Amino acid sequence: MQLTDQVAIITGSARGIGRATALSLAREGASIVVVDINAAGAQEVAAEITGLGQQALAVQTDVADQEQVQAMVQRAMEVFRRIDILVNNAGNAVLSPLLETTAAVWDRTLKIHLYGTFFCTQAVVPHMVAQRRGRIVNMSSVSGLVGSAGRVAYSAAKGGINMLTKVLAVELAPHGIRVNAIAPGAVETELTRAAWTQADREGYFRLTPVERSPEVVDILGLEHADDRIHHRDVQECEHARARQQIEPHVGHRCAPNPVHRELLPVPVGDEVLFLGPHR
Repeated sequence: MQLTDQVAIITGSARGIGRATALSLAREGASIVVVDINAAGAQEVAAEITGLGQQALAVQTDVADQEQVQAMVQRAMEVFRRIDILVNNAGNAVLSPLLETTAAVWDRTLKIHLYGTFFCTQAVVPHMVAQRRGRIVNMSSVSGLVGSAGRVAYSAAKGGINMLTKVLAVELAPHGIRVNAIAPGAVETELTRAAWTQADREGYFRLTPVERSPEVVDILGLEHADDRIHHRDVQECEHARARQQIEPHVGHRCAPNPVHRELLPVPVGDEVLFLGPHR
């Protein structure tokens, strides 16, 4: 993957999956627009990227606010003059069952996830259309594919993102713009660590043959990013298979990335990279 001279906007990139994505694309040569409601965190990630020798712009933005999104994209165009990649990653993790979900929680969750994805996409697409090329990746979740108790607003928002992705993929394809989504399972990040109980964590462990929570490198498909993780997973998977007699082709893919997740194809350069069991 070579992204030299390309510009990527990544929302929610002050931490977690967004930060890892920003750093990963920067290492491949892209200039990065670090977008987050957390201004200090965005500045820190931008500094990390410049430390890698790449250009970075930090823009504090609430993606639920259309005017802020439009201003962010305008700023990115003023600095870089182009936008090649948009990763709609911003989100929250307020988990509550139906009868405990207030109108405010419902509204804010959909505003961040679904409206934010819509606002950012709508703002960058005119520039991608002018270039006759663009790549948009939406961060969804398995909670948007199957019912997850206690996640009524979150699952509804992610389900909306899935359908929005399908519609946009068809609508924007004639303009040379690819639109895809990633639908991870539980991933251990700063956000989820604050939301998970110990019972949650143990439950997620049981879903993986290596008996650990999926990490950011698993979602990005960056087995090569840390050979120690790769070799550890292969060894642990062999031990798990021996204990549980897990067949690698049934239910789990044990190596090199034995984590429980379901993903959709992700565009990388001129190729489509399938992450997950179908890779």
